Amino acid sequence: MKVVIIEDEAIAASKLKSSIARADPNVSVLAIVDSVSRAKDWFACNRMPDLIFSDIKLGDGESFEIFESLDEMAPIVFCTAFDTYALNAFKSNGIDYIVKPYSDDRIINALQKYRNLVSREPTEQRLQEVLELLSLERESKSSSILIHHKDRIIPFPLSEIVMFYLSDQASYVLTKDLKDYRIRKKLDDCEELAGQRFFRISRQELINRDYIVDVSQYFGRKLAVRLSVPLGRTLTVSRPKVQVFLRWLTI
Repeated sequence: MKVVIIEDEAIAASKLKSSIARADPNVSVLAIVDSVSRAKDWFACNRMPDLIFSDIKLGDGESFEIFESLDEMAPIVFCTAFDTYALNAFKSNGIDYIVKPYSDDRIINALQKYRNLVSREPTEQRLQEVLELLSLERESKSSSILIHHKDRIIPFPLSEIVMFYLSDQASYVLTKDLKDYRIRKKLDDCEELAGQRFFRISRQELINRDYIVDVSQYFGRKLAVRLSVPLGRTLTVSRPKVQVFLRWLTI
């Protein structure tokens, strides 16, 4: 098992690493990172570990910021001095919530929770896929979307939209004639509005099936998607969504 520790207090990080080693000598701690920014850099350059142990309050923000920026995420054991973040923790792929100070037994229990999760992962993964597929069967609630452009409001057909995407925390549409328009909706709202002809391949991108030419294998067991319009960059389907995406292509 490969683990990453996110902790900004050196003594606390050292104690946690020692507790993990006592709980299971076969666990390998790949890295200890001490800030939101360094954690983002680490995950951008390295493969996802099997499990993450993370504090919440860091010197430059909360660790939730790290996980919100990632397309795929390992299970997380939150280790914190605060007991008020439990709900957010479990929304952020948390499988355990340990309040400092803690004993070695709590670390042993956390590792066992991870093993239990992995042992039944195929069944749970299949259930998640079924739920997502059911959500893909929704009908579009509209045939167009309103685009505010300068002093005009344009009802733009969804059939002419190649993709919705996020850039600098704002939502945009890319049309089939390669024009970009900023829109006044969150990407979650666009996903609900667009219906089953569109698929959310990542946190940042929602694409129209009608413009997909083909898909191919990509690094890290992802898929690369080629569209019928030139983008100048590679669109990838995040690894947890690959199987659902392939099924969606056949709907």
